[in-house]
Amino acid sequence: MKLFLTGLLQDGTTPQPGILTNAASTLSVPRGGSVELQVDVLRPDGTMPDLTGYTAIWACRIQSSQYERRPGFTKTVSVAIPPDPHNRFLFALVPTDTWRMLPLRYVYDVWIVSGAGVRDLVVPLSALVLTPALTRP
Repeated sequence: MKLFLTGLLQDGTTPQPGILTNAASTLSVPRGGSVELQVDVLRPDGTMPDLTGYTAIWACRIQSSQYERRPGFTKTVSVAIPPDPHNRFLFALVPTDTWRMLPLRYVYDVWIVSGAGVRDLVVPLSALVLTPALTRP
């Protein structure tokens, strides 16, 4: 299964009509399944930033209340998927990432980190719904 997300790099450029202003997106993932998450990053003006040398972090955690988020797991990857433009990250969720998790609602976000250590949020806190698996992987 492959899921696609668009991240928004808030870098001060003027938003253009038709470009998303909030990159939050609910994902539904089967417990114990294999999922590829492709994240394409755009600027508010619709152009693609060159993220060569950047790292992306996809972080998932339990949200037990509005104010408490318990640790879950993270995935870290470097740019990009050749020969595509250098604004794309691909995360792979494997069965062992989610098999021990209960089928509940979790939260996730995606950050990019420059080589100098500057962090930018590109997908804000969003819902991840872990659905029950029919069989053990």
